[in-house]
Amino acid sequence: MELFMKKYCLFIFFLIAGIIFHLFKLLLMDREFSFIFDEVIFYIILVPVLEETIFRGGIQNYLKGKITTFKSIDNIKNVLSTKSFISLQNIVTSLLFSMAHLFYFSLLHAFLVFFPSLIFGIVYDRYHNLFFPIFLHGIYNLSVFII
Repeated sequence: MELFMKKYCLFIFFLIAGIIFHLFKLLLMDREFSFIFDEVIFYIILVPVLEETIFRGGIQNYLKGKITTFKSIDNIKNVLSTKSFISLQNIVTSLLFSMAHLFYFSLLHAFLVFFPSLIFGIVYDRYHNLFFPIFLHGIYNLSVFII
């Protein structure tokens, strides 16, 4: 159990932070809870598939070949390489992911989306498979409907 907590504590922290954010949003904004099947399917299946395909499979994957060629960021590249905890490509992709949420949500929501996006990017960098970030994204979005 201790090894599990050390290995996944960041993911667990941000998952709990996301749930707490949505709970506060529900309580403080007098938002009524409603379970609409179409919305659940949209936010738990369709949105994660589309967003992760665009941001992880498209942008983050594209940046892997581009960012590492810049000579001016060699020091940053060494610290934030894909062998490190968080890649530079993941940070750029997560910033773009957060900014894309500004079209539909508040600044606070976009800011808080940045952190789970980093987790999804770490998982993508590690496993090179879109299934895992899509699955985690769906679980994260499910937290909205659970609370």
